[in-house]
Amino acid sequence: MERKTVEPSEVSLAYDIFAPLWGLLQLGAVREWDGASAFRPLFLEFVTARRDSLARLLTGIQAVADLSDDTMAIFEKQGGWSDDDPDFVPDQLGASLLMYSGFVAEYPLDFADADTVRRVIDAGTDLQLVNLLQGLVGAALVRGPEVRSAASLVAESMGIAAEIIAVDAGPALANTVRSWRIAHLAPAVRPDSNMSEARRARLRALALQVESSLVVSRPDHEPGR
Repeated sequence: MERKTVEPSEVSLAYDIFAPLWGLLQLGAVREWDGASAFRPLFLEFVTARRDSLARLLTGIQAVADLSDDTMAIFEKQGGWSDDDPDFVPDQLGASLLMYSGFVAEYPLDFADADTVRRVIDAGTDLQLVNLLQGLVGAALVRGPEVRSAASLVAESMGIAAEIIAVDAGPALANTVRSWRIAHLAPAVRPDSNMSEARRARLRALALQVESSLVVSRPDHEPGR
């Protein structure tokens, strides 16, 4: 007999989406930072300059996860750019970036080492894009609309996120989907997972639709080559 699935709360699903998005914004701002000037003004400017894109992204997130306005307000309140938030301290900023990257470098992060900082930013961007996709798919799985609409919202949201952080959306999102399939999809759809068969079927359908939107067939995979 299949176990009864315990559904995550609305707020939990929201954090699964907002946390990687906060990370991507911070990583995107650091990518433009000189490492010497104060980081907070640059971060605020980075977020402010992307308000239109963020608004479109948040609209998609609310639709795919069926989040209330109160839950959506968490994104602004805890994003790190309100007037009440403290200035960034270098060690704390370094620890945050290392966390977002999966600790690919040692603490404390040496901001004078440009190669290491760049590696942390790149690794963090890769990881948080995968986490964002997982958060969106997870919310779509339990609260979203029918599969085709949900997958379209997920794909559109990922595209806007890539636009916001100025990565090459085609290759970046294709790699994101491939990494997500390995890290998150495979264990979830195994016969011995805790997910119900109906939920596994919906997840497979969502994954297929998202993949068809975000992964472009590579030339070396064409028949006869």
